[in-house]
Amino acid sequence: MGFKTRESSPAKWWALTGVCLGVTMYTLDSSIVNIAVPTFLKVFKTDLVTVQWVIIGYLLVITSALLAVANLANQIGQKRIFLTGLGIFSFSSLLCGLAPNIEWLIAFRVLQGFGAVGMAALMSSIVVRIFAKEQLGQALGLVTAAATIGTSIGPSVGGLLITWFDWRAIFLVNIPIGLTAIAIIWQTLPPDPPMTSNNAWVFDWTGFVLITVSLTSLLIMMINSTEANFDHRLLLALACFCLLSFLSFLYVESRLTFPLLDLAIFKSPTFSIGLLGRFTSMAINAGYLFIIPFLLEQVLNYSTSKAGLLLTTTPVIVGLTAPWFGKLSDKFGASRFNIAGLICMALALALMTTFSVTMTEWGFLGRVWIWGLGLGLFNAPNNAIIMKSVSTQQSSLASALLSLSVMFGQVIGVSFLGTLFRTFSLRASQSPQIHNLIELHPTAIATGITQTFLLAIIPVVIMIILNLVWSTKFSSPSS
Repeated sequence: MGFKTRESSPAKWWALTGVCLGVTMYTLDSSIVNIAVPTFLKVFKTDLVTVQWVIIGYLLVITSALLAVANLANQIGQKRIFLTGLGIFSFSSLLCGLAPNIEWLIAFRVLQGFGAVGMAALMSSIVVRIFAKEQLGQALGLVTAAATIGTSIGPSVGGLLITWFDWRAIFLVNIPIGLTAIAIIWQTLPPDPPMTSNNAWVFDWTGFVLITVSLTSLLIMMINSTEANFDHRLLLALACFCLLSFLSFLYVESRLTFPLLDLAIFKSPTFSIGLLGRFTSMAINAGYLFIIPFLLEQVLNYSTSKAGLLLTTTPVIVGLTAPWFGKLSDKFGASRFNIAGLICMALALALMTTFSVTMTEWGFLGRVWIWGLGLGLFNAPNNAIIMKSVSTQQSSLASALLSLSVMFGQVIGVSFLGTLFRTFSLRASQSPQIHNLIELHPTAIATGITQTFLLAIIPVVIMIILNLVWSTKFSSPSS
């Protein structure tokens, strides 16, 4: 199946299918393991801190290596990196499924992270390379839907696989998906354009070490910030370490000829505002997914299975609408859909401030479906705005930064909104002796949820204002 031109060849849709399979696989593995934590505790007879590294090790590798992989892709080619990532991910999934103990499982998960980063860093830039601007919103919408589906079905798929088989199945299921994606991309993704040989190019090891230290400190700090027993002095030390290493990173990058992060990319207000909007939407959505189970299970007293079913409302709406709105944004202009999505999100958060202990299932669905619609309206057009605002040479870096904004949006959203929720709920209980959310009265939890969502409206309104100010910069369909 030859690739002719990116405007006419059907091969690009097959290539997009392969990319979407890879994206679904690696995002699935970012959430499927969570449901297996209790199983790991029993099977390996270990403690929670050790088991957490099955999740943390995977995330640490992806976040730390994103910029480095984007940098390398400009030197050796996107197709090679993506296929290598798929191969490493598939092979390490087999190793995870055969792991004899928790230590080997953690090690193989770290290896799996090295495979995932190849897909995470380049998924958007590959789409930009093979699709014309007139179809970019639609194509990125399909990638967005794939990522949403992978993340959202992880817990349910993981639960079924563990029930029907055992914990090893949650890793082994990746192998046929990965091999299929490799075959499709190998045949249909066009070869990388000739790489311009630059004998002067040197990999930025100093920048790599500094950003790895900074992001690792931030990730560990945020993951543990919601733990009531975590040493606050250690949190402060991690925060200082993160800040100092990040400032050092920026200083080094500003002085290098071949930096890991070309800071010039942020000179575009369109790119910077788009990236900030993606981070904001993902942070609030992650906080929403973390908080809502408390509403459904502790306030409304629904079963875990019913709560899980209701929670799928938002990702299902996003998965169904993102490709459609992406296609429409190609025709009518991405900025309009961007702003409309943010307005829907603000409206949905306002409706969520009316959650109560007497709410019905339909009352819940009547409020949260607007949140899913807002994300569907916003995500694909916003991604298109981001990727269109940079040059071809910067597309790999932009794609990596887009993935990085999503991952850290999720981590920071859970930690920050989770802390607000806990603080507001405990304050509403007016019982100083109670420190556990499980022990709180449903009314106190409902109050904590509504106050948290009320504050969450503020960053969304700020993003609406910023996008309105700069809408003239990317309002035309061709932009």
